[in-house]
Amino acid sequence: MFRKIRIRWQVWQGKAIDIWSKSPYPANVLSNLYGNSFCYDGVECGSMEGFLQSLKYKDIVEQRHICRLSGKEAKRMTTAVWQEDQTVWWEGQAIDRQSKMFLRLVRAAYKSMFEQNMNFRTALMNTRGKALYHSQGEQDSHKTILTEKEFCGILTELRDNEKNIIMEFNNMENCTELGNKALYQKLLSSDYEERPYQKEDLGEGMSLVLELRDSYWKPRYLMDNETGMAYEFMDGRNTLVTFTTDDIAWETIERLSKDIQNQARRLNGYYPTIICKYQNGVAEVRWQINPDGRYYMDSDGYGMTDDEEETLYGFVDRKGKPLVKFRRVKNFSELDVMEQEAIENVGNNCR
Repeated sequence: MFRKIRIRWQVWQGKAIDIWSKSPYPANVLSNLYGNSFCYDGVECGSMEGFLQSLKYKDIVEQRHICRLSGKEAKRMTTAVWQEDQTVWWEGQAIDRQSKMFLRLVRAAYKSMFEQNMNFRTALMNTRGKALYHSQGEQDSHKTILTEKEFCGILTELRDNEKNIIMEFNNMENCTELGNKALYQKLLSSDYEERPYQKEDLGEGMSLVLELRDSYWKPRYLMDNETGMAYEFMDGRNTLVTFTTDDIAWETIERLSKDIQNQARRLNGYYPTIICKYQNGVAEVRWQINPDGRYYMDSDGYGMTDDEEETLYGFVDRKGKPLVKFRRVKNFSELDVMEQEAIENVGNNCR
């Protein structure tokens, strides 16, 4: 009971994903019950649940039929007969459920689904930096076809494999416009109306999807409701992805500490980053690169430092691309000048 409470707390903080078919995206898509179709060993699978339940059946024809089923249909085919001798089957071959051979088989099936099914792959890669749980799962390998530890371990291995990260990055690079349209459709789901997500109206037909992570609401995606396109503003590792270090006026922060400058150089959005309402096609962005010393204070009032809050200001277009360089301002009247420059640059931002 205590473990489930701890997991719920981590999920609420945006530090973990508890995989379940009724959970918000991406947890629901990672469930074995979700309709992530793929082909393994020449056999069509309508879901991972179909593949896993089929392993309990010796007859090849029946096994292939179960493989093609949707998640919920396959779940109804469950049987406990295999538990008597811990034997499962694949293509007529008997396999010891407790053997390394069994885990190699299941890993290979998940790898096929990851490589073939973009929906599953995208959902899994969106969990980077978070712990994976399946609190609804069984822990005893003698009673279930796949334990929580085995299930989450396989997904974590796939997600954190360097080759898979590069493959997903290249796929995103090659399908940018298509991906932006698909992303917009995905963000219309009710999953993004509930924790750890929330939507905010930015005006002028723009919306912002925020994600709760590390106790902060992070600006993850910009939605252009007029064009039906969406753009990732901050990735799953808190990196601001719509601009580069060339979009920073370094001369305005050259007197700050190296640590603070490195925070900016990494385009790190760990501390609060705020996107304001759109006006005349531009939005002010406040990017905090160092918090006030009170940030480090504990509940008893200890630990406060003499740090001063440092924030960089900039203006972006409807795609989140900078129209002026982000800078540290000494007087807020500078923002009026920056905003006017940004408005003049709308339409010329073709990078």
